[in-house]
Amino acid sequence: MTGFSLFTASSLFVALSPGINFMIISRFFEGIGAGIMTATDIPIILNAFPQEERGRAVGINSISWSVGTLMGPLLGGFLVLFNWRYIFLINVPVGILAIFFAFKFIKKSKN
Repeated sequence: MTGFSLFTASSLFVALSPGINFMIISRFFEGIGAGIMTATDIPIILNAFPQEERGRAVGINSISWSVGTLMGPLLGGFLVLFNWRYIFLINVPVGILAIFFAFKFIKKSKN
């Protein structure tokens, strides 16, 4: 949730950046947030699902990353037709929803 929060806030800052220096700094923090998310997704899944459902959960996660990798450039190219800032603004509602659902459904780990 820390990674998603940092990524979401940084995406908003990139989209609203008044200049290149602020944008570069915001992208730096966006990258840190993305790194936190990708480093913790599998451990969270393994902790959240019973053993008999873990394979399916990891598979769905992998498919989601793959679909995102395929659709991201296509959607990004479409959004750039209107304004480059939309590429980053689209992350904000998605991130807010993800944070909401994470608070609602991910149980706090005891280990």
